[in-house]
Amino acid sequence: MEEIRSRFRDDHARLGALLEQLGSAATPGDELGLLALWSVFERSVRAHIQLEERAVLPALDASHPAECRQARYEHDRLRDLISDLAALAKSGGMLRQALDQLETALEMHAKWEEATLYALADARLGAAARQRILEALGSRARD
Repeated sequence: MEEIRSRFRDDHARLGALLEQLGSAATPGDELGLLALWSVFERSVRAHIQLEERAVLPALDASHPAECRQARYEHDRLRDLISDLAALAKSGGMLRQALDQLETALEMHAKWEEATLYALADARLGAAARQRILEALGSRARD
């Protein structure tokens, strides 16, 4: 049973596609379009992290504290990168190097989560806890 991992993997793919669109749009001339796309991306990533921190991590904290600490640490690092890029986007700039750095960090984090955190959630959580996470994912998808 890999339902949690599968659903979050799909969300990671969606975020990756948004980031790819953002990278393609990071050229001078369409600052308003870039800012709008950045806004969608930033809101989506922050909502994804918030969902993990409200639904997945509390369910795993007692049994896997080291993994949960690692996830929180990486989330803090990603939020810092996103905040830095948000400032660039709002000032009309979007450095390709900064986007590449964020893309690398997100890819590494997603691979770790899929191999570790979500695998633990699928294998170790009871049916009720898994269902709460899946419901939270479902309600976020409808937002």
